[in-house]
Amino acid sequence: MRKAIQKLALIVMVLCLSVSFVSFAEVSSIIERAVDKQSGYAPYYDNTLGLYGYVNTFNNNEIVIPAKYYDANAFFNGYAIVRVTERSSDEHAKNIFAFIDGAGNEVFRDEYIFYNKYGDPTNVNPSFYIFINDPYGYAYYSILQSDVGLIYTGLKYDGTKIQRILDEFPPIMNSDGLQGYAKLGDFVNGSANVYAPIEDNSVTGDFGEVLNKYRLVGSLTSDGVFSTETNPESVFHNGYINEASHTASDSAYEKLNAAKAKVTEGWVQDSTGWWWRNADESYPMNTWQEIGSKYYYFDGNGYMLSNTITPDGYTVGSDGVWIESDNSESQELEIPEGVTEQEWREWLEFEKLIEERGKHQTDTDVVINPGEAGYDNTGHINIGG
Repeated sequence: MRKAIQKLALIVMVLCLSVSFVSFAEVSSIIERAVDKQSGYAPYYDNTLGLYGYVNTFNNNEIVIPAKYYDANAFFNGYAIVRVTERSSDEHAKNIFAFIDGAGNEVFRDEYIFYNKYGDPTNVNPSFYIFINDPYGYAYYSILQSDVGLIYTGLKYDGTKIQRILDEFPPIMNSDGLQGYAKLGDFVNGSANVYAPIEDNSVTGDFGEVLNKYRLVGSLTSDGVFSTETNPESVFHNGYINEASHTASDSAYEKLNAAKAKVTEGWVQDSTGWWWRNADESYPMNTWQEIGSKYYYFDGNGYMLSNTITPDGYTVGSDGVWIESDNSESQELEIPEGVTEQEWREWLEFEKLIEERGKHQTDTDVVINPGEAGYDNTGHINIGG
């Protein structure tokens, strides 16, 4: 009986080890495929986590440790490993791991290992940045500051559960006047491609440089509130990381009613001129448009005409507003039959010139070439020749 029990226990133990081994092997295989083993990096295997890490080596006194990513769709006890970046702190490599379950809850994060030398880990807690994915492919951005722990930015976090960010939402205008288009994309150079460009210099660092100036944009809530964080890229040189700390954008939170966002109609100026944007994002071309009880003419490219005569024969001032004529001027625009508009306008301009010169002029003072509008040398009106 005792032998039977021992045999049964042995079988159970072997089965358990086999199950664990299969689960572990699956994850390890996925991770190993995701990691590009380069020469110059000494592999480090963590028995606790079952993940591979790398200890940096030096090349001409310059650190050459790019960000690395570890992806897996399964992990122990049903939890999923999220995307992890391997960055550098001081002159040493650092591996960062975090875990969330299928519901988006953060369930575990390990100590952040500072590899003083191969096989000799030391627990540290410096500031760093990581970008993670949940099991469904949704991206999150997180930051660790000192010993505060993981603080998620770029998405809603109620203390226990992370709200997934939207895949895509339409163009929106930030409160600081910067136009941004946020979209979830692939990870590029260690940063989630969820961004809106920034044009200010609000990002600074004690020893750092910001190479990619993007404002990370997170999920929209019902009232359009989302949080933002900048994307710093560290510069490695002479065995030290040139980013000890940084100051995030001074526009940490943007409040938008994005769910109800509508394009506001109005005047827009660019390097070419002024044009009018309608509420439906269209703009007038080759036509008149009444704006604020005034009339403006827009050319074939949509730009307002000014200080000129419109194609249909009306005058607009320096502000682009149509200059209304009195009755006599209106009558002048009544073009006689058989005369082109250009010919009629040339005659009107010439007639005004004659009137200004006075009645003392003789018919010999005015000689019009054949085909031009005006008076000929006999005193007769000549329109078009």
